[in-house]
Amino acid sequence: QTEVENANAELNKRNRQLRDQSKQLQLSERNFRVLLEQNVDGMVVVDRRGLVRFINTTGQILLRQSSAEVIGKPFEFPVAAEATSEVNIKRPEWEAIIAELRAADAVWEGESALVISLRDITQRKRDEQKIREQQHKLELVNTQLEALATQDGLTGLQNHRVFKERLEEECQRAVRYRLPLSLVLL
Repeated sequence: QTEVENANAELNKRNRQLRDQSKQLQLSERNFRVLLEQNVDGMVVVDRRGLVRFINTTGQILLRQSSAEVIGKPFEFPVAAEATSEVNIKRPEWEAIIAELRAADAVWEGESALVISLRDITQRKRDEQKIREQQHKLELVNTQLEALATQDGLTGLQNHRVFKERLEEECQRAVRYRLPLSLVLL
C-alpha cells in the first residue's frame, strides 16, 4: 500500500508540474501574440511557397487589406531573407505609402518561413526630400553670396577684397620660392 501511495503522490506532483508548465506556456504564447499584434511595425509571416500565413493589425493597416484578404494568398512584394528593401504600397482611393521591408528566416507552426517587418517610412522620405531641396537652395544662395562678396555690384569686376586676397597669395608665393614681386597700380 505504501508503494501505491508513493506512486500516487509522485503522479500528483508531476500532474501539478504539468499544469504549472501548461499555464506558463499559455501565458508565454499570449505574450508572444500581444507582441506580434501590438507591434508598431507590420508583421507578416510568409511560408516558403510565398503564401501569407499570418499578418498583424499594423500590417493590415499598411497593406490596407484585412487578414482574410491576404492569408493563404501570395505575398505581393519580392522578399529575400536577411535583406532590406523599400516598397511602394499603392491602393485605389488611398495615398501611396513607402515602407521599409525586412525579412528574416523563421519557423512558423513547424515549417520554414520568413518573418517580414513592414515599417511606414513615408514621412521620413518626405522629410529627406525636403532636406535635399533646402540644401540645393542653400547651395544656390551661397553661390550668390560668394559672387556678391567678391564682385563689385556696379561694374561686375572683382572687388578690393579679391585684390587683397590675391595680393596675399602672391606675396606668400614670392617668399616661398624666393622670387621678386612687382606690383603696378593704375
